[in-house]
Amino acid sequence: MKIKIFAIIGTICTMFCFNACNSSKKTQASKEPTKVEKKSTTKTESNQINTDNIAIYQTEQGKIDQKLIKEYLAKNALSKYGVTKSGVYYVVEKSGTAQKPTINNNVDCHYKGYLLDGTQFDSSYDRGQSTQFPLSGVIQGWQEGIPTIGKGGKVKLLIPSGLAYGSSGAGNIIKPNSVLVFDVELIDFR
Repeated sequence: MKIKIFAIIGTICTMFCFNACNSSKKTQASKEPTKVEKKSTTKTESNQINTDNIAIYQTEQGKIDQKLIKEYLAKNALSKYGVTKSGVYYVVEKSGTAQKPTINNNVDCHYKGYLLDGTQFDSSYDRGQSTQFPLSGVIQGWQEGIPTIGKGGKVKLLIPSGLAYGSSGAGNIIKPNSVLVFDVELIDFR
């Protein structure tokens, strides 16, 4: 039990620490706060989304991630999805309120995180309590994906490795270049 608790705490700390390191690099490059891109593309009638102009999918790893994400969507019969400007795929299961959080908000979420093969690496549900954090303090995939829903909303996020932990990975379960899946329930934001 102690090892599992330490592993969960380690995963959460890694999420915050990894993003803090990346945020400091971005801050040095620009004093302007970054804005979270709203969804730019949605599913069309022909079931095609044009991702040709999304930078992350121009890299070799990005192409691999996109193929894996599309296979996951097809295998799980997830036909209604959107893609953010940076490449996070999302499936809104419940939209929630009209007002949505921004990068400047603190959010209160329940979530389950797992790999494409279903291997779970974290879950606030299993801990029996939601998690609160500044949206600016987590991986880029969450920063872009959470604002697709309002309070009370639920979303499935499929995050390419470049918008998660990249070639570094995180802990023993999240290997380098892992696409991550999160089922997120936005309880509240301030």
